[in-house]
Amino acid sequence: MALDWKQEITDLVWRINSSLKDNFGVKIDLQILRNMAKMPLSRQKDVFKDFDKSIQTQNFKLGFIDTDSDEYVIIVYKISDENEVKGAIKRIGYNYLDANSPKINNEN
Repeated sequence: MALDWKQEITDLVWRINSSLKDNFGVKIDLQILRNMAKMPLSRQKDVFKDFDKSIQTQNFKLGFIDTDSDEYVIIVYKISDENEVKGAIKRIGYNYLDANSPKINNEN
C-alpha cells in the first residue's frame, strides 16, 4: 500500500487495519493519541516504529519498499514470512526497509 508523506496518521491506521483484515482476517486495536491523529506522517518521528510494535504483538510486521520517492510503500506481513518478503522486494529491484530505518523515521 502506498501512502503520501503528507497523509495523516488516521490514514495509516485505516490502511493497516484494512490490510490485516483483507489479507489475514485479523483486526488489531491500533492505539493512537488523539492529538497525533490529524498530523501528517512526515511530522511524526517514530510513528512507524510505534505501529510496528503494536502489530508485532500479533506476529505481524511493517516493511517498506524503498522507491526513493516522497511516498511510503508499506507492506504488512507475518513475521515468519520476513525472509520471503525481503527476497521478493530484492527480486523486483528495490531495497527493503524496516520500521527502524532512519530513512523511514525522518532521521535523514
